[in-house]
Amino acid sequence: MFRSFSFSLKIPPTIPCNYFQIVYNKSDKLYTGAVLMKSRMKLRKYNTLGFFEAEWKGMLSRAGLLSLYFLTLEIVFGIMQGHGFTFQWVWISLFSLAEGFILASLFSFFPRIVNLILNGIIMLAADLWTIAQVCYYGRFQTYLTLSEVGLGKQAAADFGDDFKTAVTDKIPEILILLAVFVIFQALAIHYWTRRRKHIISVLIYTVFSFVLLFGTVGGMAIFEGGAHSLYSSYASHPGVVDSNVVNFGVITSFRLNVEDRLVGRLQSGRTIKFESADMEVLMAGASETPAPTATLIPLPTAEPTPEPTREPEATATPTITPTPTFTPTPTPHPQVVNIDFEKIASETKNAELLSLNEWVKNADHSYSNDFTGYFEGKNLIMICAESFTSKMINKELTPTLYMMSNNGFVFKNYYGTFKAVTTNGEYAFLTGLMPNTVGTNEELKTNTTFELSANRSMPFTLANHLKTHGVQSYGYHGNNGSYYNRYLTHPNIGYDFIRFRDYSLINGVRDKKGKMTWSHEGRPTSDYETAKQTLDDYLSQRDENGKVKQFSAYYMTYSGHHPYYNIHSKDTSLVHNPMCFTHRDIVDPLECSEGVKSFIACNLEVEDMVTEIIARLSEAGCLEDTVIVLTNDHFPYGIPTTKQFNELCDVCGNPLTDKTEVAGLNFGSFENSFICYCAGMKEPVVVETPCCTVDIVPTLLNLFGAEYDSRLLAGTDVLDPKSFHIAMLYDKSFITDRVQYNAVSRKVTYLVDKSQVPEGYVDACISFVNNKFEISLRIIQNDYYRLAIGNETDSR
Repeated sequence: MFRSFSFSLKIPPTIPCNYFQIVYNKSDKLYTGAVLMKSRMKLRKYNTLGFFEAEWKGMLSRAGLLSLYFLTLEIVFGIMQGHGFTFQWVWISLFSLAEGFILASLFSFFPRIVNLILNGIIMLAADLWTIAQVCYYGRFQTYLTLSEVGLGKQAAADFGDDFKTAVTDKIPEILILLAVFVIFQALAIHYWTRRRKHIISVLIYTVFSFVLLFGTVGGMAIFEGGAHSLYSSYASHPGVVDSNVVNFGVITSFRLNVEDRLVGRLQSGRTIKFESADMEVLMAGASETPAPTATLIPLPTAEPTPEPTREPEATATPTITPTPTFTPTPTPHPQVVNIDFEKIASETKNAELLSLNEWVKNADHSYSNDFTGYFEGKNLIMICAESFTSKMINKELTPTLYMMSNNGFVFKNYYGTFKAVTTNGEYAFLTGLMPNTVGTNEELKTNTTFELSANRSMPFTLANHLKTHGVQSYGYHGNNGSYYNRYLTHPNIGYDFIRFRDYSLINGVRDKKGKMTWSHEGRPTSDYETAKQTLDDYLSQRDENGKVKQFSAYYMTYSGHHPYYNIHSKDTSLVHNPMCFTHRDIVDPLECSEGVKSFIACNLEVEDMVTEIIARLSEAGCLEDTVIVLTNDHFPYGIPTTKQFNELCDVCGNPLTDKTEVAGLNFGSFENSFICYCAGMKEPVVVETPCCTVDIVPTLLNLFGAEYDSRLLAGTDVLDPKSFHIAMLYDKSFITDRVQYNAVSRKVTYLVDKSQVPEGYVDACISFVNNKFEISLRIIQNDYYRLAIGNETDSR
């Protein structure tokens, strides 16, 4: 055979050369290409196996550099955050490699200066996002999503000093991450000064990079696949950001967040695939939850009335009148309303709405029980306590809270669902639905779920239920009405008479003269003073017999907002929470750190608040006719370390018993109070059932005798012995009476002998939780309440 050959091609006149000639020499296996230019000849050699050898070496070095940069950021970030080096780092490394290759190949399409600038922008953006996550987590104990960036602007306006502190507290970490950027950017300048590469090699390289990414995902599907596996967590958008950061890394988590916002696979109009939660498996071996038991605990009359830490104006001793004997409904009936599912299905072609409608139609429901209507006709005061934890309740420090938490309905296994973000906990507390902040449609990209609900029908809130019975509802918060758009959300859930820091809002009319005032100008404001100046709004409303008219009131407290430090600073400008000073003398003797003392001092405002409320209710003669409900919005993330939280628990005499780690904390940290106190109850009712924030609304609806549809809420009536009960956390971890499940590590902890847990139980629980999160989002996105219930219960 011939050892060489050559051929020539005529070049079109538009190209500034005469001929392009390729010569193949078999002996050295090289193509020799010669381009005969008008003025000179250029000779280039191409390797037959490597395709454009010089170009590929350059591109590999640049891609490797970018991949190494991403991986270095992940390693440094993981060390800073205390993430363990588990098998997940295999996927974090592979994703870093793939993402670096993809970006490097895309940056090769442009001239060298453009490529260099784009590379620098990407490196800087990745570095700044990592810094933002370090600072945000340091302050809020959770990671940032793109949909929360807008909220961050609002928070920065009200808590500018707090944001400065978030940065200054992390200066060493910030400097280290900036140093990583500077070093790699210097290396990048060296590797990116080469000219733009050949279009064919770039295209081939780009295809190869995407194959690498999809190969990584495929490998995860093979080695980490299954119904509720790491792969399913990756593929199931929108994902929980905390889990994504730990399992896939901060860079990949950001990419997934961008994908959710730009091409979210669960956008409106797509079919929802609800998982099969096998209720028979969930209820197997426990067909009915043990009924709540009445356990005698001394009522306030059995011992001296608790003395408030601040003397209230009204000092009348509460008098307790036992509630008349309640006769329960003899035959349990389903807690559902009539919904014309066929009509809804016939009037839409929206696949998402059709699948939601079908799921609700076939969903399990609660039943009426011995406590249905138990509080019917009574007044209701709901308090969402900022950063509150039951671990600080102490007979000496907080005697009123101690009395309330041990009387009324006593929920022994209640878990506050959320780790951070007040609007999420407040939304779940008031609506019985889980929030979503990932942003899978245009409205959720700029609003929280609570804000999105402001123009949706919300018939199952307590205020809207009582409104249908002619009950006036009042809402209060010591911050501005524009914060989290409460001036829009609160009227929609039934509170027509609202007072904020900056104005009052009565039946849609703003009145600056009605704003609340405090004895100091700083923030946060005093919860005690908030109660003092608002109680008359509803206690002064009397009927023709002089009795207080039935009312509903809601307080979102403020005094407990972090930061908690500098309690003894002589420079008051360094004290960002003036509530620390109010009770400084009380907490001084405690043997704990400054931050823990400050936290307790701030939260003693809640103690004074409820003491004032009880005293004024007693003075008005309606204490025994009023139900007071209190829980937290989220974990006190202003206590930055587990060590300090354990310190708080120990100094208040409530040591953690469960230290099983979940979401960077432990299950015991999420334990909290669902105080449901009525002075007129003859004896307390102790409930051992696991429950969480979203369970409060359906439980209260049942207690107040409301007609509601249990299928349309994420929570469950805790008092229903026929229902399946589970305490869900924000990251889809959960606790039942049999198991604890950590959704990040996917670790199962058995609370009973494993032989007592039916096969498939954990998977059924995971599906149950996923569906509850899913329906919560889809109900609001599709305004399903309006379609299912109609306008007669529409709050607007």
